[in-house]
Amino acid sequence: SLNSISIPQSVTRIDANAFVGTGIYQNDANWINNVLYIDNCLIQSKKEISGTYSINAGTRLIAADAFYDCRLLDNVYIPKTVINIGPHAFYHTKIYDNDANWINNVLYIDDCIIDTRGDKVTQVYNIENGTRLIADGAFSSCRYLESISIPDSVMYIGSNCFSRWFNLKEIHISSLKKEQLLQNGLKDYQDLIVTEANDDNSVITIKNKQYTISELEKLIELAEEFRSSKRLP
Repeated sequence: SLNSISIPQSVTRIDANAFVGTGIYQNDANWINNVLYIDNCLIQSKKEISGTYSINAGTRLIAADAFYDCRLLDNVYIPKTVINIGPHAFYHTKIYDNDANWINNVLYIDDCIIDTRGDKVTQVYNIENGTRLIADGAFSSCRYLESISIPDSVMYIGSNCFSRWFNLKEIHISSLKKEQLLQNGLKDYQDLIVTEANDDNSVITIKNKQYTISELEKLIELAEEFRSSKRLP
């Protein structure tokens, strides 16, 4: 039985049940607070995990089904070192089952898109500015999605994130992000990519808060109106 393994940096995703039945999985000493890690990869959580859980700093991958059916898990913090989240990683947790956590039928945790309510995401969808990662298969069941816009903040796009078998016709990204995203998830969708000038979709960070160019222009306009109304110099 496999009792030890090293996962190299070249591994970019881990499927569900990858280590079930091994000595690694069966050794209780390898589970820390009901969660199994191998190197910097989160492999599986036990169902009894509850409340709020902070994923270990430095974690790089979250395996598919990692927290599947952990119905007592209220909240989780995902470090910015995570570059891939497998499908169904948070399915049927309290996070997933709480409608308040879904924004326009898309589930966000921290700066990551985890999943979508397939048929309810229709026609055009703009990913929230500040989003860093899109989990594997997140938009794959969106049969009526025709166009999606990806902001410059997105760095990693999971495998099979979109489906070619439905109505998706366009993936909008800025020209400055094209090469990076082709290497990090969009390679199989090159013919759908529509590049745009890096203008209103750009993200600028000021004092740890992110703004698009259009948002900054609106703030400047409001400031000018306020100054004029108060007759400030």
